[in-house]
Amino acid sequence: MTFIHSNAISLGVFLTCLFTVFLSSGSSVEAVNFLSIHLGNVQSSGYVVMQPLFNYSLEAQARHYPRLFQNYTYEAKVRRESPHCGPPGVEASLGLMADIIGEKKSFPEAAALTVLFVPLCGPSFAVFAEFARELDMLAVSCTAVDGSVRKKDRFPSSISLATADSEPYGAALLALMRYYGWRSIAIISDQLGGSTRANRNVEQCRAPLEQLYERRSEFEFHNIITDSYKESFTRALIEATNFSRIILSCTLGEAQRRAMADAFDLKMMTGDYIIIHLFENETPGEPPLSWQRNDDLDVKVRSAFQHLLVLGSPPINWDEFEETSRLMHQRRDNMFGPTTTPDERNEFEVTCYEAVVTVLKVLNESYDPNDARSFSGRFMARKMANRTYDFPLRSITLTDAGTRTIVAVVQHYNVTSDTFQVLFTYNTDDPVLRNSSASQGRWAQAAIIPDRPRCGLSNQYCTQSATWLTILIAVLAVLVCLLLAGVAGTLWWYLRMQRRSSLRWWCIDNNDFECLYQTANSRLSEANDLPRLRFVTLH
Repeated sequence: MTFIHSNAISLGVFLTCLFTVFLSSGSSVEAVNFLSIHLGNVQSSGYVVMQPLFNYSLEAQARHYPRLFQNYTYEAKVRRESPHCGPPGVEASLGLMADIIGEKKSFPEAAALTVLFVPLCGPSFAVFAEFARELDMLAVSCTAVDGSVRKKDRFPSSISLATADSEPYGAALLALMRYYGWRSIAIISDQLGGSTRANRNVEQCRAPLEQLYERRSEFEFHNIITDSYKESFTRALIEATNFSRIILSCTLGEAQRRAMADAFDLKMMTGDYIIIHLFENETPGEPPLSWQRNDDLDVKVRSAFQHLLVLGSPPINWDEFEETSRLMHQRRDNMFGPTTTPDERNEFEVTCYEAVVTVLKVLNESYDPNDARSFSGRFMARKMANRTYDFPLRSITLTDAGTRTIVAVVQHYNVTSDTFQVLFTYNTDDPVLRNSSASQGRWAQAAIIPDRPRCGLSNQYCTQSATWLTILIAVLAVLVCLLLAGVAGTLWWYLRMQRRSSLRWWCIDNNDFECLYQTANSRLSEANDLPRLRFVTLH
């Protein structure tokens, strides 16, 4: 089910009228009202993770902004068993928003600003962004989004600080292919047994597939469907190698290790192939790739990693975020019992905390209870957009459209240091692949590997001209043989003639003698004085 914009306008008019009726009896109170929206309990962004996060973050920031928090409210709206993404997530979002509208206590008073924190995936966030537009609330995304959020005419009161946006990673992949001159790529799409993790995998590979299709006049691609829960990667890898030497692996976690081990067993890791792995965000259960698991795959995977590129988000300095993360997890354990694990890392916690801090910074600067514009989500969205925020962990830049500038990095495995190192960076503000200052874009494996031989992996690009090429080669071979035969014959004749001349050494050349001829008037005495010579020629 999709939320169509044209239909949303009439629905929004109805909701606005309903909203006005509920507010007609409300008193005028100067306030900021925060709502967080939660669907389901996925490990990385479900209500158990996110509700304590917003609760702690708002309380922690209150001491920095006492005027702003003098009269505020916070409420979490939760549907614990609902899906959070895909068409079911969109339906659940519509139902939850309808529940919010039906509860007068969830609405702000007449003189108030409402901020919706929505840690959901793109299509689900779009539902709340539609409602926020009609009710002039500020909607803030902080986990995953899609390209629709950039349409400012559709979502004028929405802001996105999410980093899980697959479109920049798709653009970075195409830039990488252009850099190395690759014009073909095989994609292995893992269905992951239809598990909840499959939604993430589908979403992060959606944009690369769409962008390759849009640029099919420039690039060739072949999408191979597999399911690592039901089979190994061997079949998919063999099919991929019959199409291109460059392979995009769309799978997660341990499945990627098995894919690399299978590639090693197929002898693909000898310098002829490159595998690219997408890894957008580090979340619980999805740590960065590591070859070492103390199992029988370790040696194979470590060797195969030398021919692997990882396209993902920049590494986070977790030491800088450690104390904040500890306090969030402490609040979570107090609310829901022990749920955290040691060294648990979740980039969505970082981005949602950054969303709270950024919103409060702008509200503190721009919120004025005496200015009616301060109660407008559109007004606050404009105030937040098109600026850079410098925080201790990292800087955040929001575009004119109110979306976060995404930075993607391409990493390669360094055997010497046993770490992944940044090879390139890609920034949506400056969409060009930039060499890392450390590597200068040098990676020997990629530099020497073409995506295909000149005639293709199976000679498929030379089939029409193969016959003429064979004939031409044969004719040239005959001409070369005739030429060599002519040269050899001429040399033989010349040497033979030289040998015959050397055998006639005793012959005297007539030019070596001056002949005197007798005439009628010659004197007899002179004639008698001349010696008489006779020449005998033997043949």
